[in-house]
Amino acid sequence: MLRPRWSNYVWQCVPERYLEGLPPDVLKVVRHELDLIRTMKYAPYFLTVFSTSAMRGHRAFLA
Repeated sequence: MLRPRWSNYVWQCVPERYLEGLPPDVLKVVRHELDLIRTMKYAPYFLTVFSTSAMRGHRAFLA
């Protein structure tokens, strides 16, 4: 299944956060939330927050 690029950020973080795999109840919530973001067309907002957070973290690292 082809996923939107913005949802890839979520799935890339799963192995780091859930070392033993994603529990079924969490998987259900994540899928629901991603579907809601897609349906409501909120992806640009979340990408902006993600980018801003990543940039701030990078700047703090360089300081």
